[in-house]
Amino acid sequence: MRKSILATIFLALTLSGSATAQSEKANPSQQQSVRQERQKLWKQFHAAKTAQQRKAILGKIIQLSYKAKVRPKRPSQTKPPVRQTGSSEEESTPSTSENRANTSSPPRLSTQLETLAKDLYYISESDYPYKKFHRAMKPQTPLTAENFRKLMRLDESVEIRVEPASSFFSDPPIFEEAEKARYAKIEAFMKANLTDIQVINVGGEDVVEGEVYIIGRAADGSLVGLKTKRIWT
Repeated sequence: MRKSILATIFLALTLSGSATAQSEKANPSQQQSVRQERQKLWKQFHAAKTAQQRKAILGKIIQLSYKAKVRPKRPSQTKPPVRQTGSSEEESTPSTSENRANTSSPPRLSTQLETLAKDLYYISESDYPYKKFHRAMKPQTPLTAENFRKLMRLDESVEIRVEPASSFFSDPPIFEEAEKARYAKIEAFMKANLTDIQVINVGGEDVVEGEVYIIGRAADGSLVGLKTKRIWT
């Protein structure tokens, strides 16, 4: 079976982990040269016919980024307003005992997940941050592609893929090795509070801009987790 682009990207990131930085800052002309080279490689990637060819090309793209310390351009983001609370516990990372107590509060769980994912980015041809996601769903309704389509009111023509989140967390999208520990904390938090944790990709391989959801089921059946975007050109 043909592997998804997402799985291929994660594998390519692993293969590129041995790349070392040659310079901390590239001058403008060097940055432009690297970006042009990246664009050429992305075109080759989308023209590739096999998963093996794609892996090899992605390895070159990631190594190029590490060597020049050039990251895909991140869209400007407006920081959300800080919630005003009477206690600092609201914004702090919850303890294990607090996790159990929060299982009946899906909105708060989604907010805490967004806090844990702050400054992490989903890597594709552009970097996008993770935002909180919460949507009510009946406990007896299984989390399937079609049920998610109905819940989100997506057109029948939109491709939706539902996959276990285990592969996502075992090889997360990272630029720096230290980011793995942060993804591990997110996974632990989700496992402590949610069930049926899945990654949902909205939009097929031929769609330039799609959405990605890393979500699970809360005690009341609600979908809780993180959402982000990806760009494939």
